[in-house]
Amino acid sequence: MSKTKFLLIVFLSLFLIILGGCSTGKEITLEQAKEIALEDAPKFKPDNKSFEIWEIEETNRGWIIMISSSEPKHEKPTPNILYEVGKSGSILDRENMAIAE
Repeated sequence: MSKTKFLLIVFLSLFLIILGGCSTGKEITLEQAKEIALEDAPKFKPDNKSFEIWEIEETNRGWIIMISSSEPKHEKPTPNILYEVGKSGSILDRENMAIAE
């Protein structure tokens, strides 16, 4: 009886590990990807302000979102942060594109 319980516990544990490792397949929308990038931008560049979407490109992994912000060194906003947001909602890459920083 104890061998049966042990095998049952091992089987259920493996099942839960496999189930937990599988993605749900839920994909976010473009609007949610924009929100993720805009919410993260002030944390990534806390000295900047007035973040806005400059350009968006869809890829097979998700979206590349370029964001501009008002900076003290520039008179006019230019794109200075590049985000790659995956279809799962995670930030895959974040890059500071500002030349002077």
